[in-house]
Amino acid sequence: MARTKLILFTLSGAVAALAGVYVALKSNSVATDTGSGFELKVIAGVLLGGVSIFGGRGALHGVIAGVLLIAVLNSALQLDGQGSEVIQIIIGLLLVGSVIASNFLPRIRALLPRRAVALPATSKTPVNGDHTRKVAQ
Repeated sequence: MARTKLILFTLSGAVAALAGVYVALKSNSVATDTGSGFELKVIAGVLLGGVSIFGGRGALHGVIAGVLLIAVLNSALQLDGQGSEVIQIIIGLLLVGSVIASNFLPRIRALLPRRAVALPATSKTPVNGDHTRKVAQ
């Protein structure tokens, strides 16, 4: 377990370093505030993708979908001529909505009545769990 954590943290650091090199090459400069403003978009994308804010639940395909949703929304609002303040407000509202929905949906589901699933009437499954067929002699 400790070795797995070490490998994962090392890979995470390597990917972060590659991302830093990419951003530095793309912008032709290095500054301490280069990544400022990305935090809200990244956190919103991850939480919209279904990752629990408390940890322990989430999937990579959901995170990719959430980040793509934020990127498309950001590009569409910029093409529409909206200012960065409006874009941050909309992304913040999506973030708050996803946190509220992830906290209240399980509670709402627990309050709703569950539908009973009817078993087929011709079921010949043995009650005692013995699935072997006994042949008459």
